[in-house]
Amino acid sequence: MIKLNLFIRSFLLGGLLIIGFLMPVYSQSECVFSLQRAERLYQQGNLEEIPGLLNNCIGKGFTRDERLTAYKLLIQSYLYDDQLELADQTMLEFLGHYPEYEHTPADQAEFKQLFNSYETKASWSVSISGGGVFSFPYTFEPFGPYPVETSSWDYSSGPGFRVGAGFMKYLAPGFNLNFEVQYFRYEYKFTLTQEYWSDFSETRYTETSSNIAIPVSVSYDFNTGKLNPYIRAGIMTSYMFKSALNPVRIYTNGEFEDVSGSDISMIEYRNPLNFHVITGTGLKYKIPYAGQIVLDIRFDIGLTRFANDEERFTSQESIFRYYHQDHNARLNFLSVSVGWIYPLYKSIKQPSSY
Repeated sequence: MIKLNLFIRSFLLGGLLIIGFLMPVYSQSECVFSLQRAERLYQQGNLEEIPGLLNNCIGKGFTRDERLTAYKLLIQSYLYDDQLELADQTMLEFLGHYPEYEHTPADQAEFKQLFNSYETKASWSVSISGGGVFSFPYTFEPFGPYPVETSSWDYSSGPGFRVGAGFMKYLAPGFNLNFEVQYFRYEYKFTLTQEYWSDFSETRYTETSSNIAIPVSVSYDFNTGKLNPYIRAGIMTSYMFKSALNPVRIYTNGEFEDVSGSDISMIEYRNPLNFHVITGTGLKYKIPYAGQIVLDIRFDIGLTRFANDEERFTSQESIFRYYHQDHNARLNFLSVSVGWIYPLYKSIKQPSSY
């Protein structure tokens, strides 16, 4: 008896699952049938039944192209039936779903007239982006517990990244104001060699820093179709909230054990607030009704020194253990990012409306 009850329950559950799976399919097929019937009624001039056939399916049940056809049928039916208020209301809904629609020669003159009575434009856009960052320190005044005249040093970039989100305001045809908030992490490597001990030892370290940045820039788009190049210029403000140095003094002749230790926090030896000039270029690829995919390339030129002058001589471990002292240097960044921009459209009825 228990096995029979279990079988019945399993059978009923399976039946409910099958019904739940088939219902949307049946509903969609019914909506397609309603659209086909509405098209026939429109051709026959029988307009009264069209709203009843389409309104239940306009929210769900149609593909994107089917919904577009249904909206156009509804609008034209309301116009021919002299229901102008409903035609206006439905046109606003239509433009909300299809803000980039361009009327075709097949569209009726009354539909075009109502469509042209609205101005649809994206005054704002939202964006997200992420990509790699390469750092390039530039020394313009060296320091060190050694004769800097007989020393040489080399910088190289380590792995870094930046992610962020932003808003874009349309200023004029082609021109946009961009405001972003980003988290970015960069890393660079430093190697110091002294001439008189070049066969004896050298100092190496890696510094890794985390920052919150606010880039503000103006960009200009070259409208060439689906694939649009652009250029960018602006200012970036960044706040460093974490920085760590991983140093090592290497005895190149192998006579002594290398000197190393735990990472050194560099926050107190760094200027937390830094400014950069933004230069950049990129490509935007337009996806109909889905925004733009963006390839963004930037070179940020440092304006401020990242080392804190007042603390340059206070890091005893760095100076006496690793023979290192901060140079006066600026940080430049090269970044390559991929992003997505989504326009926020708004439709406004023109004063000389239909």
